[in-house]
Amino acid sequence: GIQMKRINKICILVLLLFLSSFVMTNAATGNLYVNGRKITYGDGSDVLINTEFVTKGTEFRGVWVSPLTGDITGYSTQAQYKRQIIEVLETMEAYNFNAMLFHVRIMNDALYESRYNSWSSYYNTNPNWDALPWIIEECHKRGIEFHAWMNPYRVTTNVSKSLEEIAKEHKSSNAAYHPENLLKGSSCVILDPGNPSVRNFLVNTCMELVEKYDVDAIHFDDYFYTKGIDDTNSYLQYNPNGLSIANWRREQIDLFIEDLSKNLKIYNNQNNRRVQLGISPTGVYRNGNGEVTYSDGKAISNGSATRGYAHYGDPLYADTIKWIENEWIDYILPQTYHAITNSAAPYCDLVGWWDKMAKYSNVNFYASIGLYMHGDSGNASWSTNEKELYQQALFCNSLENIKGNSIYNYLSIIGGDRPTSTLYQMKDVWDTPIILPEIKTYDKLAINAVSNFSVTKNSKGNLISFDKLEDAKFYVIYRSTNPITYSANEVLDIIGDISVDNTISYVDPTSNDNYYYGVKAQSYSLSLGDGVSSKVTGEGQELKLANVANLAVSGNLLPNEKATIYWDELNYPFGDKIDYEISYSFGDYDPIYTKNYYYKNSKYNVDIVIPDNVNSLKVTVKAYNNLGSSETTYTADILKSLGDINNFGYIGTPYEDKEITFVWNSLNNSEIIYSIEYSSDNYSWNTLIDNIEKKDGLNIRTNIKPLKGNYSYRVVAKLGDRVSYSDPIKFTTYEYLGDFKSLNVDDISIINIDGMYEITKDENDSVKIEWKTLSSKAVYNVMVSDDMENWITMIAYSSTSSIDKTSTGYIASLDISYMFSTAYVKIIASVNDVKTESPIFKINVNKEFIFYDEVLAHLSDEKKVFLNEMNILK
Repeated sequence: GIQMKRINKICILVLLLFLSSFVMTNAATGNLYVNGRKITYGDGSDVLINTEFVTKGTEFRGVWVSPLTGDITGYSTQAQYKRQIIEVLETMEAYNFNAMLFHVRIMNDALYESRYNSWSSYYNTNPNWDALPWIIEECHKRGIEFHAWMNPYRVTTNVSKSLEEIAKEHKSSNAAYHPENLLKGSSCVILDPGNPSVRNFLVNTCMELVEKYDVDAIHFDDYFYTKGIDDTNSYLQYNPNGLSIANWRREQIDLFIEDLSKNLKIYNNQNNRRVQLGISPTGVYRNGNGEVTYSDGKAISNGSATRGYAHYGDPLYADTIKWIENEWIDYILPQTYHAITNSAAPYCDLVGWWDKMAKYSNVNFYASIGLYMHGDSGNASWSTNEKELYQQALFCNSLENIKGNSIYNYLSIIGGDRPTSTLYQMKDVWDTPIILPEIKTYDKLAINAVSNFSVTKNSKGNLISFDKLEDAKFYVIYRSTNPITYSANEVLDIIGDISVDNTISYVDPTSNDNYYYGVKAQSYSLSLGDGVSSKVTGEGQELKLANVANLAVSGNLLPNEKATIYWDELNYPFGDKIDYEISYSFGDYDPIYTKNYYYKNSKYNVDIVIPDNVNSLKVTVKAYNNLGSSETTYTADILKSLGDINNFGYIGTPYEDKEITFVWNSLNNSEIIYSIEYSSDNYSWNTLIDNIEKKDGLNIRTNIKPLKGNYSYRVVAKLGDRVSYSDPIKFTTYEYLGDFKSLNVDDISIINIDGMYEITKDENDSVKIEWKTLSSKAVYNVMVSDDMENWITMIAYSSTSSIDKTSTGYIASLDISYMFSTAYVKIIASVNDVKTESPIFKINVNKEFIFYDEVLAHLSDEKKVFLNEMNILK
């Protein structure tokens, strides 16, 4: 009884279930055998686990997803990025995962829009789309939690640079902008945990994410302190109690965790939310004797019976047991990646110790499974036992207090030869959807039962329908051949808000009308409300899918002009892939039907031509799959033209917070109203500046501050019911890197020269250009043009270049033997989305011989240069 998602997914499940039939015995409990022998440790003791998976009421099933480890790639287009995220989600659905631990902060950066942190190179340093809201929404539709995985302290793994060089690579709103906030270790540079300003910055970074995005948890892994640091200055300055260096470092991490916990609790209580704080430290807390005793509901132990890499002491200094006892965190997920037969920290001993520590705690305990180790030599039974994943999951299932697992990493689920040898066993373990465990560190958020619940039969299957609840996080759907008891083995699916017109509708694609169905809403504390249920009753309507978003028509809605119908892809999480049928009509003419759409610029498109003598356009897009359909309509008036707007361009270099001048030819009517519009996709346009005053003369000018990023701009002219549009121009606006402090041409400084510096050279000469660095990370491009419009790169330098590099900058030798008779030169310096340009200088080249066509080209270029320099038009 698994909800159908995609045809290819069903084929995968059939194969997985077929393979799983060859795996396990029928006994309920007993000694576990591997290759005919009991699992034993060095002392000869046996490991006893369940031999059959027992379905519990709730369970955490997570997977770590990160571009750092190749689980996904960076962002280039919306279509490319959405496609890979949907593939991740469909894989998670196939294996019944219910939590995605998604890496959003890797190297003191952000895979989302942040005022504190720059865009991550693992996403895109200058993107035109923030994917995070969409990813979270797609997770929630499928009943999957989104845990925002962050490395709080790590800045870079490049330890060859000085702290001052690293600081220059960050913007002023980031703590790393100040070298005194950084510590260099043997393998990475981190933010100094002992500096209070760092702690404030990290809390602000986390709370920005929580307040701006609908995340379900803030999740940290094991990067706290690191090896090889010297934090003497902070230790002496911020240690009023005279603690030892080890205790002081633990206290610094404690202060951050406690401060963040308090901020999250305030936010959650004020907003009826339950954003969790989860920690995933190394698997071993402390190495001890493994004994656990209890006093007043508190677990007491000197550590697990292990000899592994522990996080309580050097170099991490993370007292996670203290955080658990104080309930500063809501769940702990130790990285118990070890093999069952690991000699230093055997999996079952280690996870068993954590299980005992969890006995009386409100903090949820989950265990990790290091599937990425499978098949790699030297990892004990991970390298020899193809059932390792299955047996670790069975062992965790046999424990009382471990409430789920997370697998590291997503790539290990889909990559290499691992699936053929191990993953079919996961379907035998996680063969049905499961409800997430309740959050026990907060008061329970009660939730009502859903209303207007009905189950009807239609041509697609059995349609379950009920009213959306505003305070519901998820909905658990149950199915049985008997009246619903709401047991775990009756769970059919778990879904989020897939409402249309405030109604949640879900199709079970079965023809069986003898089923009973039920639903319980789940609050933000993951508490379940009362259930409602019903047997299939009578015939019902077809499922209504959501309307397609952003249906509109781009281009000029003018007679004899081309236009494009466009709309966003509809990502419905259930059933087959969505298909579309489009109809459009002009005025009273019969509609034209087509399915000849194409996908471009992250949208579906249909090209049309506006005929003469029509005054209106109506477009209808029908979206449908095997479960249901929807129809979305768009109407628009056909306009009359005012004439062509020519020569739209700009003067100046587009930098953030600096003005440029837009210029265009005016139309021959003083009453026309002009405006400037902008668009990120050349489809949807918004007004940047309105009611621009017409001035006498050939052209109109207006000064604006362009938007940061990559946008198109156009001029719109309006007069009554008549309108015209200029051709759009597109450019990228950068943050300003700063002025060139030094620029010498043949040893003469041109920085403070009024006007354009001009030199004359013979054809076989060269030009020496020297400048000082603006940033240690900057890339420099020496650009050349013959008309000051079209520029090409002659020489490029990066921070790793050694050629032409001096102690303070660069000296470039420019060969002019192949240059134009007149050349213009400038240098562009850039660091990601920060940029600046040098002054332009002119080189007159004495040619020994000039062809006739070169003379004509030169005259044409000189005309362009004259117009540019005169600022008549662009």
